[in-house]
Amino acid sequence: TRKYSSGRKKNRSYKELQFDRILSSNRIHLPELRSAAWNGIPGDCRALAWKVLLNYAPRTESTRRSILQKKRNDYQSIVKKFWDDVPDAARSTNEQMALRQVLVDIPRTLPEVPLFKNQRIKDMMARVLYLYALKNPSTGYVQGFNELICPFMLVYFGGYFDGKEVRACECEGSVEECDEKSLCIEHISDEIFSEVEADTYHSLTILLSNIQTHYTEDQPGLQQNIVKLSKVVKRVDLPLHNHLMDQGMMYQQLCFRWFHNFLLRETSIKNIIRIWDTYLSCSGFGSFHVYVCAAILVQDSEKIRGMPLEEIFQYIQQMHYDDDVNILLSQAYVLSTLFDGNEAHLG
Repeated sequence: TRKYSSGRKKNRSYKELQFDRILSSNRIHLPELRSAAWNGIPGDCRALAWKVLLNYAPRTESTRRSILQKKRNDYQSIVKKFWDDVPDAARSTNEQMALRQVLVDIPRTLPEVPLFKNQRIKDMMARVLYLYALKNPSTGYVQGFNELICPFMLVYFGGYFDGKEVRACECEGSVEECDEKSLCIEHISDEIFSEVEADTYHSLTILLSNIQTHYTEDQPGLQQNIVKLSKVVKRVDLPLHNHLMDQGMMYQQLCFRWFHNFLLRETSIKNIIRIWDTYLSCSGFGSFHVYVCAAILVQDSEKIRGMPLEEIFQYIQQMHYDDDVNILLSQAYVLSTLFDGNEAHLG
């Protein structure tokens, strides 16, 4: 990771200057970073900010490079020991099943984003997901993890190019046929690829350690959040809650995927990255998500209350959130101030 440098472009906005000051300090003040990140992080500041918010990168600038390098080296050792040097025939039955499921899921990843069809990217995803499953047997690999790593990959690649989006193209590695070599995935160096892969692996591990009970047996964390969602909606929009109950629509059916995949299938990856700025700034990644889901339902309350059960199912399957996520997050924040830490108010 390069030393953070501000002033990458002229005419920086107030927000950009604020993040430049926070991130270029000798020791990043975490409460200040969290407060600023809640409202969104400038693209060219996001990679470092996310790593610090995750407690993956040290807040102290003087030790950051060496500690990140050690973690990246540790990951490369895992790759060599459990991927490069292991023939398929030597893997256990469970390991083969995990790898097979990973390889089945990767081609289905965010089909609207061409980057994830690129073979270098798919190979990286396979290694990260398989090795995560191998090193974390309590959860193993769960369908949907292939999508959870996507924001990390996009943000961390962008960190090498001032936050610009790295893209896929059809140049197939030919410099002559590529107009924007610096942003084309085919022309990104192996060194950058290696660093992004290691950072993605460690970030996924940290993220899932915080929401592990969403994916362990019986998914108690996920179930608890769905119950809390039902209580929030009942409290703030009783007509909507009653309509869902009258139609026989359980919140488990309504919002399971929203909690399992954290809306990665319900809105654009650009919106997801902005939402994750806020989630990562919170003390618990999944806690604020309850209020975001509640805000989505309340926003669409009038529409949903006019639907019979079959149409509600279609609404869930086909929903794609295209509205301003900043407004959504603001509405969720209002709900969180009413109920977070005040469970008695939910009944």
